[in-house]
Amino acid sequence: GKSTLMNLLLRLYDPDSGRIAADGKDLHAFTIESWRRRVAVVPQETTLFAASVRDNIAFGQPGLTDEQVEAAARIAGAHEFISRLPEGYDTTIGERGCTLSEGQKQRIAVARAAVRGSPVLVFDEPTASLDNTNAERVCRAIHDLSRDRICFVISHDLRAISAADLIVYLENGRITERGTHADLMRADGEYARLYRLQTGRGAAMEVVDA
Repeated sequence: GKSTLMNLLLRLYDPDSGRIAADGKDLHAFTIESWRRRVAVVPQETTLFAASVRDNIAFGQPGLTDEQVEAAARIAGAHEFISRLPEGYDTTIGERGCTLSEGQKQRIAVARAAVRGSPVLVFDEPTASLDNTNAERVCRAIHDLSRDRICFVISHDLRAISAADLIVYLENGRITERGTHADLMRADGEYARLYRLQTGRGAAMEVVDA
């Protein structure tokens, strides 16, 4: 499942068989520390602290300039709402970001990952618990980040991955389908069925058939 995939990508444990390679290079060629420096993760549950927005974005990255923090926030689609806060980037948010909406918290988490400059980003259910508007903003941010980085998006919300270069559909821990969104829709398998169901197209088709 997705937890196993995350653990393998982060080298929390190694595969029993086969291998994982980055640019053709086996992950064992990297030390665990050096590999994890190359990977930034946006978890499903965003961890924020009772500190300024700026400090939350720059967490774990001492020495960042204000310009670097703001650039990351722009990529994440967070700059606009941050600018409207009482003290902008210096606004203190409550413990666990209790003063922010779920969409705002998620965009700060994306900005935190972006500012690290890691070549590999892993997003775990990035649109979970978000309304359609905020989900679309997060998806746009992921698309922008993927222009010069490798992005892994693990999601049950198929709208979050429909623009991916390659979609791998897992069922009961096994790869059952792979390809672009267009490929999988043409194949009319489980991915296509679930996508139509999630976007409401399947429901509309059922009404017509009835």
